[in-house]
Amino acid sequence: MTYITRDDASFLIMHGDKEPLVPTAQSKEFQEALVKAGVPSTLVIFPGAGHGGPQFNGPETMVQVSEFFVKTLNE
Repeated sequence: MTYITRDDASFLIMHGDKEPLVPTAQSKEFQEALVKAGVPSTLVIFPGAGHGGPQFNGPETMVQVSEFFVKTLNE
């Protein structure tokens, strides 16, 4: 977070709220820092998901990822 600058690439952050190693709060803080710096960023939190799992690969998630790339790559 120390080196976030306005010209950083867009972020799509996906985090399970049952992640055992990285607290959800860290992704939320990172998202806030990106937005504050003017970096386009989207945070998706998967209820009940840990570090990976089916929620990260489901059809709705794949649509979100695809839309993120289409939007980002066309900027």
